[in-house]
Amino acid sequence: MKKEHPHAQFFRWTADGEDVQFQMIGENAWHPLEDLSQEDYLDIFTGANGFTFRIKPKTIPVGDREIEAPIKSGPGYFITDTGHELSWFDDERDRSSYTGMQKRGRVFASIEAARAAQEAITALLTREPS
Repeated sequence: MKKEHPHAQFFRWTADGEDVQFQMIGENAWHPLEDLSQEDYLDIFTGANGFTFRIKPKTIPVGDREIEAPIKSGPGYFITDTGHELSWFDDERDRSSYTGMQKRGRVFASIEAARAAQEAITALLTREPS
């Protein structure tokens, strides 16, 4: 059986026309593919490690800010009404009191996105400038 190329998912996403971003191993920032050098592309094609890829998260406007859109399924993170950061498992481990969090658009792919959403909503409600 053939072994799949280490970056096969990247190639599938690219072929499907997705807006793909990359991250160098050890970095926190995500970059557009336009930032890749020719040498980086060669490394990707040869299967070199050192890269992580993702589809660029969709965004939504909240007031005058642009935030990552909430996720519609699967695990993620949310901020409670009391300001606690919690994980969303999307299964029986979630408290019954949090039922519907994902349906109400309160679950995000990262804790940073959940915090940014909370800040944007607070700024909108208190009419604070961004």
